[in-house]
Amino acid sequence: MLDFFNFAPKTSYSTVQKANKGTAILLFSRKAEEEVYAKKLSSSLNSDQNRQLFSHLISKSKQLMYDSGLDYFHSSEFIDNDSRSFGLKLSTAVNFVFNKGYESIIIIGNDTPNLSLNQIQKAQENLKNDINTIGPSTDGGTYLIAFQKSDFNTENFEALSWCTNELNEELKIELSGFGHAIKELDILGDLDNRKDFDNYLVENKNSSLRKLYQFLIHTYFHEEKVFKSKAFSKCANVLRGPPSHNLQSENRAA
Repeated sequence: MLDFFNFAPKTSYSTVQKANKGTAILLFSRKAEEEVYAKKLSSSLNSDQNRQLFSHLISKSKQLMYDSGLDYFHSSEFIDNDSRSFGLKLSTAVNFVFNKGYESIIIIGNDTPNLSLNQIQKAQENLKNDINTIGPSTDGGTYLIAFQKSDFNTENFEALSWCTNELNEELKIELSGFGHAIKELDILGDLDNRKDFDNYLVENKNSSLRKLYQFLIHTYFHEEKVFKSKAFSKCANVLRGPPSHNLQSENRAA
């Protein structure tokens, strides 16, 4: 059986809060079925199979949060997927966490499959030393942001150029303006579109996400083949001509 089938959660992954109010992790992510409407990772798969890819990515991110040992929150549990801007929804989610009493936050998404526990732990250690952290993406965005509550200005944060290649540089300026140092993690690729996903499959041949994709693509083409076969058979039966009306009289004549 393939590895991704053994990717069993260690917890129910609902929002977890403990007595410790130091640092919390926020997974800023829509639900899998909502992600599919926003973007499809593969044009070779149908909507439900694309949803399964997103479900896998979200589960992987939740597993990282759980393994970190920190309190964690998933924004889809308390932020509606409405028409508000990305920046406004993210700022609202950050305020929600800080209002629970936490003094620092680590934000991750679901679209960076190579994000590891080690990078989250580095961000956590930096926060203990009053250092903010940015995980830069190859496209100029970010896959991880970690900062102190005292460094968070709602209006400024909301107004940043989210979802653009200018975000990383703007975040550096914003988070360094409160007197705290900033460290950057390794640059990682994220999955913003089909091209990103295709590149990831080529560069990560042993990943669980690629194995899931291979399974889904095999299933998809098998179902298509069966469907077309049944459709052709049904069509052939419909198009088969009726017996000749003269057949009975010809037999009698013989």
